[in-house]
Amino acid sequence: MNTVQGPSPVLAVELLGRLVIRIDGVDVPLRGEIARGIIGRLAVAAGDAVPTDDLVRSLWAEPTDTAAVSVRVNVSKLRNGPLGPWLTGGRGGYRLDVDPAHVDLLRLRTSIRELRAAVASGLPDPDLLERLDFADVLWGGDPLTELADQPFAVDLRAELAEERRFAGQELAALHIERGEFQTGLAGIAVLRSRTPLAEEPVRLEALALAGAGRTSEALAAIDAFRELLADELGLELPPALAGLRQSVLRADPVVTASARRRADVERHGIPLPLTRLVGRLDVLDAIAEARTNARLVTLVGPGGVGKTRLAVESARRTGRDLDEEQWMVDLAAVPDGAGVVGAAADAVGATSHDPDAIVRRLDGRRSLLVLDNAEHVLDDCRALARRLLERCEGLGVLVTSREPLGIAGERLVPVAPFLGATADDAVELFAERAADARPGFALDDANRDEVRSLCAALDGMPLALELAAARLGVMELGQLAHSMLGSAAAGPGTPGRPRGDRHSSLIAAIEWSIDLLDDAELELLAQLARFAGTFDFTDVAAVCTGHGDDPVAVAIRLAQQSLLAVVEREGRPRRYRMLESVKAHVRARHPLTEVAAAAWSARHAARYADLADRLGPKVRGLERRVARDELIAAAPDFRLALETAIAAGDRETALRIAGGQAEHWMREGRLVDGRAEVDRALAVPGEADPAVEARALLGVALLSFQSGGFDAALPYADPAFAAAEAAGDVDRQAVLLGYTAYGRSLRGDRAAAESLVAQAEALLDSVEPWVRCSVLLCVGQALRTLGRPAQALEALHSSRSVAVRTGYEWIASSATYVTGKVLVDVRRGRDAIAVLVPGVGEALDEGHPTSALALAHLVGGACALIERHYDGAVIFAAVDRLGARYDYNPVVAEGVDAEAHRRRIAEALTPRERAHAVAIGSALDLTGLFEFATTLTERAAA
Repeated sequence: MNTVQGPSPVLAVELLGRLVIRIDGVDVPLRGEIARGIIGRLAVAAGDAVPTDDLVRSLWAEPTDTAAVSVRVNVSKLRNGPLGPWLTGGRGGYRLDVDPAHVDLLRLRTSIRELRAAVASGLPDPDLLERLDFADVLWGGDPLTELADQPFAVDLRAELAEERRFAGQELAALHIERGEFQTGLAGIAVLRSRTPLAEEPVRLEALALAGAGRTSEALAAIDAFRELLADELGLELPPALAGLRQSVLRADPVVTASARRRADVERHGIPLPLTRLVGRLDVLDAIAEARTNARLVTLVGPGGVGKTRLAVESARRTGRDLDEEQWMVDLAAVPDGAGVVGAAADAVGATSHDPDAIVRRLDGRRSLLVLDNAEHVLDDCRALARRLLERCEGLGVLVTSREPLGIAGERLVPVAPFLGATADDAVELFAERAADARPGFALDDANRDEVRSLCAALDGMPLALELAAARLGVMELGQLAHSMLGSAAAGPGTPGRPRGDRHSSLIAAIEWSIDLLDDAELELLAQLARFAGTFDFTDVAAVCTGHGDDPVAVAIRLAQQSLLAVVEREGRPRRYRMLESVKAHVRARHPLTEVAAAAWSARHAARYADLADRLGPKVRGLERRVARDELIAAAPDFRLALETAIAAGDRETALRIAGGQAEHWMREGRLVDGRAEVDRALAVPGEADPAVEARALLGVALLSFQSGGFDAALPYADPAFAAAEAAGDVDRQAVLLGYTAYGRSLRGDRAAAESLVAQAEALLDSVEPWVRCSVLLCVGQALRTLGRPAQALEALHSSRSVAVRTGYEWIASSATYVTGKVLVDVRRGRDAIAVLVPGVGEALDEGHPTSALALAHLVGGACALIERHYDGAVIFAAVDRLGARYDYNPVVAEGVDAEAHRRRIAEALTPRERAHAVAIGSALDLTGLFEFATTLTERAAA
């Protein structure tokens, strides 16, 4: 007779908290500290034999001679009880045959190991994140609390505490990246309580609070930690946290990138005011009223009256009900009208210096474009403003100029000096700036009349008042008034001036300030007036010279005298600029000699060549955001330096400047203009170092590849490889082999592609990490084209891992994208979506919308594989609408692949369903598209 046996009993062990043993869900009593310690230690090993000697050392800190006997006696008793079937072994060691999945501690440690591996690979699994949350990682009990004296339990608690700390921090960081700030804060609170003197939980707490818009609490958390360190350890706040505090204070978009879900205005290039706005509330009200009723508003007034400050203040007081995005174009750095379109294109992130590209970038959203300092390029500003307003329905334009544009529909807001009814504001402004120059200065009955007279003599011009107030650092008020009033009465080099000529009062103040400079200050001022845009003190040190004085120390003195203005940018280092009124006066009245000017230009070109050499490699590393910011901020002077090198016939310097920016231009989408700039440098006759030639040729080859495909890049590839060989540059040889392999695979030249893949792979052990991940990306693309998906996925995974570890974000994003394409090829739709959707968020955080759109479009294609055709249609509609703003057309970019995805989606929907999906998708912005994609897996499961 056959006997049907039921399922085997299941043994489960709980080690977190008190030791609990269950057989088929029923608790098994276990008495005796030694017996409980034995089972606990064997459960940690879960099926692996533990030698008797190890058991002894695990249970006794100082084992007695009878300890081994005690272990054998207790094991014997346990074998005679309910645990007998699971307890095996002999004198050589013992094991508890329990499935590791049925030991709570081991389940937790396995999940933490998976998380560690996912973080290291840069591809955290969303399912893992949902399964492994703070409740398990941080809020479970400590292991074996009743066996606190047993050595193995002590060690186990220490190990788990460190593992929990790591996992808790990583989980918090991932929740913050996903915008789940409250969830992240809950876990961070536990970390803070357990490790109050640890820096990383404080950093995460501040990031979460800042991301949630709780800026004051983020600052308070850092300040409380500073006090704790000082009290407990006598230490100062670590530099990283000090830097984070400044970033939070300045609303750095890098810090608050995860808070993009908040309905706030996206501001680009709108500086942070350093001082309180004095008066002007009536003017701000007039600007607000004008913007409500007109799309073109021009602030008109003399130089130095404060038009730029009012434009900035007005923009920053405007909410999302009027503007979704705001952009500011500083036209002071544009030498003539020919540069207006390029400056505007760069400011808004258009892909080329073309009005139509600007239209595409601005169209479709409520946007404000500020054109600052327009008077010297008025005709070109007029033409650009008219064209943009005619074609961008939601656009408003705010101009600052000494003259109106003269376009139909223009609303003028006059900006006048502080005179008449606003004379008291002039006194208040002077007093505030005077207190900055001389701490403790205050208006009182003894000095009020003198200040009033001074302000009146300067016609209430804000810049003139600031120049005068800055001198109180070295002069008494009486001396200042006597000197300034005499200068104002006489005018700049004339025996008098007509009253009411506000501009001449400013000129008088500028000339008076310059007259008080010593020789070193005057010479440096003349040199600083030659910079095209903003600069920092390292630029000053590299480009400028002095009469034995340190140029930086002299520049600081000029800034203290308000002859240099501080440019404070959100979350970025300070830069400086010479106000346009001061710059024009210095260039006209105090120019450098021809010889000195030529020498300055040569040093300037060399400085920016060096800067391109330094920043170029950083755009593909962990410092990429800082490098990008520096490249953007210094763009006017990079252009000036390139013109200098080309005019001088200096091929090598021109190639260093242009080639060093090639990858930056590629990441910014400036493919056509970037290629043209490198081509101009390559057209300069002469010779250059082969390494410089190789870098420039590779740069223009990649720009050409991205904009025109393999055929466009081919003319540059061979000379680039020859230059790299001549320079002994194995890195660029490997990159060129990789891209050429991919190009040959696209052409169907299988033999050549496989040969080139082998040559590229043979160099991988001798190249830098950025090269390794670049080559592996190309290899993965080639293998995909050659029909070898498994090997392609392996190469792409390795590429992304190296790229994430080294900070090469562009390659990491590209590897994610191609991985998604391979997964779609082999019809693994859910896996493709799981890989691609986080990539969309990463691209948005990095400020690369085109990459985000490409990844999102592929998500739409994967939807067809999981029968989510409606969702795919919504995504396609959003990508089409948003892509027009960034010159991204997925059908043009991806050809037959994109067409196939769209055909599958369209064929599965009725016309009514397609129309509804298009309506929904067309209403999404980039953030909405990302949020729609993130919920795709949940909707698919439902």
